[in-house]
Amino acid sequence: MIDRFDDAVVLPTLGTQLGLDLNHVSESVARPGQYFSASQVDLDTYDQIIVCMSGGKDSIACLLHLLDLGVDRSRVELWHHEVDGREGSSLMDWPFMTSYNRQLAAAFELPIYFSWLDGGFEGEMLKENSYSRAHHIETPEGLLTLARDTVRALPATRRKFPQVSASLQTRWCSSALKIDVGRRALNNQTRFNNKKVLFITGERRQESANRARYNQLEPHFCDRRNGMKARHVDAWRPVLDWDEER
Repeated sequence: MIDRFDDAVVLPTLGTQLGLDLNHVSESVARPGQYFSASQVDLDTYDQIIVCMSGGKDSIACLLHLLDLGVDRSRVELWHHEVDGREGSSLMDWPFMTSYNRQLAAAFELPIYFSWLDGGFEGEMLKENSYSRAHHIETPEGLLTLARDTVRALPATRRKFPQVSASLQTRWCSSALKIDVGRRALNNQTRFNNKKVLFITGERRQESANRARYNQLEPHFCDRRNGMKARHVDAWRPVLDWDEER
């Protein structure tokens, strides 16, 4: 057990601090279904394929790569997280992004579902001694509004602009406006129960030292393949090894 902890935690941490490449160590103790490199997956084994579509080059590259691989389009849907929400703020996002992504989906004859944190980036940044706000998630059955837990949670204050950091607590925009919204969208739709889902995002190793250490294929943190809901969710980053010039 001590050796396993050293291999999985201590050595990779030292490698990061010393600037050494110890990814081969983490590969050797990978969890089932976890692969540092997985440029190809068997798309036919998945019931549903979700592409997180920001509208940027990397997410579009993911979609085009899927189509090049001959994916069954009837299994594909696009998800776009609106970082400003729909409550009137226009602080962060380009005003055309919602329309742009809707037209992009229409061009490829794919469904697209939008989701957002109530109040968006601005509302979260200005949060002061208050509870986190609801998530709004479009689904095939209509709009799903998910309130937050005000029984176990406590009011909190943000009042800070997110900073460049590998920590999602410091760079909170990704966690609060994208990751958490996507997590609740997966966890609160029964259509994913007893299904095998592929969740695709467009990170690339070239973007940062932290992303250089990402696994290309692994169980998503919403995966419950062995649980009562039998929701099998794999996270795949198909363009992870692509460079900027490709």
